[in-house]
Amino acid sequence: MFCHAWGKPGDSGVVALADDGEPIGAAWYRTFTADHHAYGFVDESIPEVSIGLARGVREQGIGTLLLTALLAHARDAGLTPLSLAVEQANARAHHIYTKLGFRIVRSSPKDQVMIIDL
Repeated sequence: MFCHAWGKPGDSGVVALADDGEPIGAAWYRTFTADHHAYGFVDESIPEVSIGLARGVREQGIGTLLLTALLAHARDAGLTPLSLAVEQANARAHHIYTKLGFRIVRSSPKDQVMIIDL
């Protein structure tokens, strides 16, 4: 479901590379439909952010750098707002998202949906 129509207009992302050129992380945003979407879906006009890091490079600030670059790219593209989902148990990620300007718009016992207005 998440790879459905990847690369359509409006989708974008950034990739972090190690010194040897190996990809070690990525952050991206995509727009989804009400029928096909991910966990942080708010509506069809709001792109949703996702991020992934290789296990060996977590907690080194790379995720924050990726998100900062992605948000700058989205801002330059004229996008506002963006959304994402974060698990309730992931306090570190929640702290980073809040620090970057995301705010909670929906909560459940399992996760929170957050939005940033760029």
